[in-house]
Amino acid sequence: MSPIKRLLFFAVVLFYLLYTLFPIYWLAVNSFKPAREIFSLNPSLFPQNFTLDNYVRVLRGEGIGVNFMLALRNTVVVAVVVTLLGVFVGGIAAYGISRSKNRLIYGLPLVFLLFSLTPPQTYAVPIFTTLRALHLLDTQIGLMLVYLTFSLPLPIWFMSQYFKSIPREFEESARIDGCNRFQVIFKIVFPLAAPAVSTSAIFIFMQNWNEFFFAMTLTSRRAMTMPVAIMNFQDARAMAWDLSTASSMLAVIPLVIILTVLQRYVIQGLTGGGLKG
Repeated sequence: MSPIKRLLFFAVVLFYLLYTLFPIYWLAVNSFKPAREIFSLNPSLFPQNFTLDNYVRVLRGEGIGVNFMLALRNTVVVAVVVTLLGVFVGGIAAYGISRSKNRLIYGLPLVFLLFSLTPPQTYAVPIFTTLRALHLLDTQIGLMLVYLTFSLPLPIWFMSQYFKSIPREFEESARIDGCNRFQVIFKIVFPLAAPAVSTSAIFIFMQNWNEFFFAMTLTSRRAMTMPVAIMNFQDARAMAWDLSTASSMLAVIPLVIILTVLQRYVIQGLTGGGLKG
């Protein structure tokens, strides 16, 4: 690569990094500023009056009546439970599809993906009506059922592609040793497909951690999640930007930690057998 091309390449990478990372940096900086400094006519790139008061007020539920800790607890519980169920149910379904001898069943993961690509607004009214009839509105269980339904297509498709790349000889050896079908799945197939399983779990968790539409539609107070709570840091007059930026950072930090710790599995899952046909 010539020096000019190398310089152009680094310039494009630098521009892309600034374009993608500066909003996060600006969010983080403003979360440590008092409200009057955020609305200053001459905003600074660094906090002039560094403060943690925004985070303290958010965690205490002060400001404009938003119980952020309740929303955070709901988000953690719902996201973790749906992730575990999504990997468990999706993994079993993916295994069945990958080992089926019926070629028509091979197309099911794509059908599931097409379902997941449909705008969620399409199902809002029937889902709301169903949950109301079951008395599951504004409950964690109702939200989990909806999230699990929309979370399954991706792990089913992704893991079924990865499972196809695992030789069946491993399973046959385990069956000879006395393992039943579920033992084969959870002791042989899942460990061998750890990158795909981990990647699917991360995607499910991120999807449900950030989900807003159904959380806003199907909850009000008891099961309110963090994205809805962040939106509620406003009233009819103004937006509490100091509290909103602090709560947004609290929402971003767990995802950054998870991706930093598990990025090796994500890379292996995306570049390995998970993308094989």
